[in-house]
Amino acid sequence: GKATDEEENKEEEEKASLWVKLGRWLTRYFSSGSFKPTSDVKTLVESTQDDDKLLEEQIAKVRKELRDSEALLQESEKTHTQLTKALNTDFGPDHAYFTLFESCVKLQEGKYEYEICPFHEAWQREAGAKVKLGRFLRWEREGVMIFDHGQNCWQGPHRSIKVFFHCGPETKFESVDEPERCVYTASVQSPAACKPLAVDSGGASDGTPEAKPSPVPPSTQPAEAEEGPSVPVPQPGDGQLGQQQPPPSHDEL
Repeated sequence: GKATDEEENKEEEEKASLWVKLGRWLTRYFSSGSFKPTSDVKTLVESTQDDDKLLEEQIAKVRKELRDSEALLQESEKTHTQLTKALNTDFGPDHAYFTLFESCVKLQEGKYEYEICPFHEAWQREAGAKVKLGRFLRWEREGVMIFDHGQNCWQGPHRSIKVFFHCGPETKFESVDEPERCVYTASVQSPAACKPLAVDSGGASDGTPEAKPSPVPPSTQPAEAEEGPSVPVPQPGDGQLGQQQPPPSHDEL
């Protein structure tokens, strides 16, 4: 027992002595300046740092291209949806209202701003709040659009609006009214609502009817006498005026 303990203590002292000697040697080695990174190690470290920076730049570039591609895809999908909707939309006789497909008109009425986008949606805005008045549903008749299934009124129906178009030189939102609770009517002028003028076969080529000549009033001059045997007209001073002519003789007849 006692000899064994002494042997173990001796081994521990030898190990500690070795660690102390190794520590002293390392201290002298590093403090003497003998330890210096080689140029190859420096180059490797710098090269790794440059590679990391280049990799980060390439990653940022790829991410930007991905975002741009996603935005382009979304825009293409939106365009495809719009074109598909346009192909299935009734633009009225002779597609007269097609020019309104991608346009909106606005009107400020008191504290409310109204906006109508034909064939799409109608809105009412107040201090940043946005209320949908309806989505285009159908034509009630030519020149009258129905927007339905708008935002629900409190304890009332879903909002709706009926838009009346009439002929005018420009597309303009003229007026809006609410004849019933949450039921609106609006008036919009537009060249799309104008009827083309009928043109005769002799009309002008630009679609404008050719102006017809004004009717000539009846002439006040006496009509010319038909040609016949010349009959002498008595003139003043020839002695024939006021004189009774004798009847023709039998031989003259």
